[in-house]
Amino acid sequence: MLKNRKRRKKIKKTFEILVLISFISWTSIFLIDYYRANKEQKPIITIKKVTTSCPNGNISEYYGLGYVYRDYKCSNLEEITFQPFWTKRKEIPEEDASQYPDLSTKYEIYDNPNHQSKINDILYFYENDELIYTYKCQNSQEGCNVATSIKDNFNQRYSQLPMAKYNNYVFINDSSANEHIIYIVDTTKNEIVYQVKDIVAATKNNNEGLGIKDKYIVINSQDKYGIISLEKEVKISTPYNYDYIKYNTQSNTYTVKSKYWMITNFDENLYVSNTQLVDAYYINEKLYIKIVKEKKIDDQTIYTYNILDTEHTPLLVDEAYGLENINDKFITINNFL
Repeated sequence: MLKNRKRRKKIKKTFEILVLISFISWTSIFLIDYYRANKEQKPIITIKKVTTSCPNGNISEYYGLGYVYRDYKCSNLEEITFQPFWTKRKEIPEEDASQYPDLSTKYEIYDNPNHQSKINDILYFYENDELIYTYKCQNSQEGCNVATSIKDNFNQRYSQLPMAKYNNYVFINDSSANEHIIYIVDTTKNEIVYQVKDIVAATKNNNEGLGIKDKYIVINSQDKYGIISLEKEVKISTPYNYDYIKYNTQSNTYTVKSKYWMITNFDENLYVSNTQLVDAYYINEKLYIKIVKEKKIDDQTIYTYNILDTEHTPLLVDEAYGLENINDKFITINNFL
């Protein structure tokens, strides 16, 4: 009996020590994470991460040991909170179109017999030689033009938005000296309905294949990539969770960068790599990947390329400065700088 009592007392003492050690450890981690949160740094231990979209941005949630660190990066809320895990995230109001400038209809439209896209501070949109819409620049006369796609460094070219128009929408670069602004304007309502920092690529009738159907790859004010749909109204098709997105014509897939580089169709990830990816190709029903590396030559950044199969095996012995064409028989290489 005495022996059992001593054993129980020993077990109780051990349990109390373990509880005390656990409490001290948890308190230490909590205080460290609380300190880190005040410096806008995520917890040192993250059990789960959840990312959800919000107007023109996203909310990143890092669940720690009984608490959650939330990083709100939305167009109308940029804030960091550190709260118990059961606390609900803040309600984010929908994008309010009233924040955009009202578009005037009372301005002089100049004669434009040569169908120029811009005269002074007025933009002109034509379709089949018929004037369909005009826009008076709001923010800057010099920085105001029909929107074009930004440059893709890996392909060294720009892509012109086709007619700068899709359905009833037109795309206008009305940037000020301090801010790069792309407005999406509904021509039937004469209203700005959406705003992004940049358009990566257009989708309709684009021979360079940098988009699909009614979707446009765009960048928000936090330099995150997403995809918007313009079928009946502007909707976020793919949340702004990526550092890079490009549509690959020959494989009908997207090259994206988040934690890793991926070839994906957003239903499944077809190829995942730490290596920087550029394009994807389906040849004889097999997927091949174009990769890029950066080299410094005489203070210039030079890109070199190779082709990998899905086993990450390179097809080229020597990296090429340019890969012009890839098909089922040949890879055309340009090795001149």
